[in-house]
Amino acid sequence: MSSASKCRIVLSVLIFPLLAFSQDEKESAMNALAEMIGGKWVIHTKWENGGEFRQEQIFEWGLGKTIIKTTTYGTVNQETGEFGLRNEGIRAWDSAAKQMKFWEFDVFGGITTGVCGMEGNSFYYEYEYAPEGEMQIFRDVWTKIDKNTYSYQIGIYKDGKFAKVFLEVEAKRVEKE
Repeated sequence: MSSASKCRIVLSVLIFPLLAFSQDEKESAMNALAEMIGGKWVIHTKWENGGEFRQEQIFEWGLGKTIIKTTTYGTVNQETGEFGLRNEGIRAWDSAAKQMKFWEFDVFGGITTGVCGMEGNSFYYEYEYAPEGEMQIFRDVWTKIDKNTYSYQIGIYKDGKFAKVFLEVEAKRVEKE
């Protein structure tokens, strides 16, 4: 057997398990999000500071089921409380980085980007955000309770846990109108 053939065998033994692992991660993340497709996810509660939080989110397939698109309705004017289209986003597997990522575009001209992942029965988004000028790591976590109910949390994430939680509520699936 030539040394080139031996090298190909060694590379195959080393690389194929890595490819399978990233494929499993991709399928796990896409499957978790796919469970949220259909209907509209409704949240209506108060922030930890007492301000109203109302959100409706719709998940849909895009690009031949290789991405998941989101449409989010929420407060678009803090002064009047006007409710309307606030964000549109994309969740997709980044094959170069070997991880699930998201891009969220808001009506105010902002773009939030970050990574998505699974931990047990929870799907999370992790991103940098500076609500008061200081950049911090935020995490939004959707934990499945049943097919139509998820626990939803938003907070500052540090050292593998929430350092501060701003919102903790149940999100319910309802039929789209």
